[in-house]
Amino acid sequence: MGLTLGGDMIALFSDNPTLGERLLSYLFATILSTGLAFLILGRIQPWMIKVVGKIWDGAASTRQLANVNSLSGIPYCLILFYQIVLLALDKDPSTYSVNPFFQYVIWIVTFRIFLIGLSIAQKFSYGIALLNFFISILPIILLKLALNN
Repeated sequence: MGLTLGGDMIALFSDNPTLGERLLSYLFATILSTGLAFLILGRIQPWMIKVVGKIWDGAASTRQLANVNSLSGIPYCLILFYQIVLLALDKDPSTYSVNPFFQYVIWIVTFRIFLIGLSIAQKFSYGIALLNFFISILPIILLKLALNN
């Protein structure tokens, strides 16, 4: 997220940025997006999953659900590695430069790890864990739809 946002930041401030300006904007964007990801994936989403999971007597704490989120994101390190290689080769490191099929496969693997982890942590079946996840992100989806209209 930071490498994609960094390219957008560069475009706002300079038409022909130097290497130092590019690296500084990528660093700033990475720090900003890391904080935002921690807030959403480490605090808000686990809390929402826990609240919805109480409907079916979910057993996981917010910390355990945050751990499930972070462990399920490990496959995205492959995309990050590819983006860093693109950055080192002075190419566009945004997610738009990464093969869409590769991103889709990584997303499937990540979601599968998340769903298995959620079902183990909450002591649910896979179907209830999937329902727990979708109901917990429903307010975010509705907010996004409302903001787009």
